Amino acid sequence: YQAGQKYYADWWLGLEAGRSITMRWSEYISGLGGSEGNMDAAERRVFHSKRFSQANEILEELGVRKALHWFVINDIPPENIGRKFWGYSGQRAASASAVTALGLALQRLAKFYGLVK
Repeated sequence: YQAGQKYYADWWLGLEAGRSITMRWSEYISGLGGSEGNMDAAERRVFHSKRFSQANEILEELGVRKALHWFVINDIPPENIGRKFWGYSGQRAASASAVTALGLALQRLAKFYGLVK
């Protein structure tokens, strides 16, 4: 679950929200700025964008990048993912195939993010 959250955060902060992020001077002045290792907004955007790209490379090696993106980012149910990517027509088979593949992908991302050994 935490790996999926980090993947989503990297996507959001590196690509989506990064389009409009500017320096938050009120946080800097009040001492709240500098969360990701004292990075400003532009540096934080680059950090998350690079990490998202690295995570996607790992997922490409496993052949599940699009499936995990659909699941985590687009909130598509596993049953639909199993039907689309693995061609299963039955509900149980489609769900089982997707849950298995997504679970393995999230486990690999957990290693990438340093959440597990």
